[in-house]
Amino acid sequence: MDFSKTIYRLDSFNLQYFAINGTLADKVANSDPELQKTIFGEGFGVPTDLEIGPDGMLYISSLRDGAVYRISR
Repeated sequence: MDFSKTIYRLDSFNLQYFAINGTLADKVANSDPELQKTIFGEGFGVPTDLEIGPDGMLYISSLRDGAVYRISR
């Protein structure tokens, strides 16, 4: 997965992604197919931020757990 070509939504429970291709190339989810959520991570405590690191991996910081999680491909 190329994390740089994805829109992320991170809430208290789940990490969801929306691929930026096809009908979502405009980065606006304005139809039912584009609004379908894909959950690929959960249980991050109280997530406060997510970033793509210089290694291309996705990192999520957790306030409750006092940890930084690395999401690999």
